[in-house]
Amino acid sequence: MYTVQEKQDLLLEEDLCDHCLGRQFAKLGHGLENYERGAIIREKDEVNKDSFSRDNIPEGAELGGSCHVCQEVFEKMDHWVELVEDSFERYELETFLIGIRPPSDVLKAEEELWEEYGLE
Repeated sequence: MYTVQEKQDLLLEEDLCDHCLGRQFAKLGHGLENYERGAIIREKDEVNKDSFSRDNIPEGAELGGSCHVCQEVFEKMDHWVELVEDSFERYELETFLIGIRPPSDVLKAEEELWEEYGLE
């Protein structure tokens, strides 16, 4: 089992977007988005469980970036949001919930990352 700092050092060597990087630390930092966690990890030289707070989110943190796990799906997020908005335009909704099934190659890439570094 790696410490938070050891995970940071290992994973920063990988080609991961902030979202996929932050997802590897998803149990830390209540109320943060994965990309915000990823941005904190990239910004700080040393992280620990207390590093993951709103106060430490770098200004300008945003979705996207090169990534061998998600294959840059978050770069296209605005496009997907627009498609959903257009398809629900004729309905009167207060809220709606969307779920996804990641493609098997995305799941496999993340599982390989876990196996390579012994992550959970």
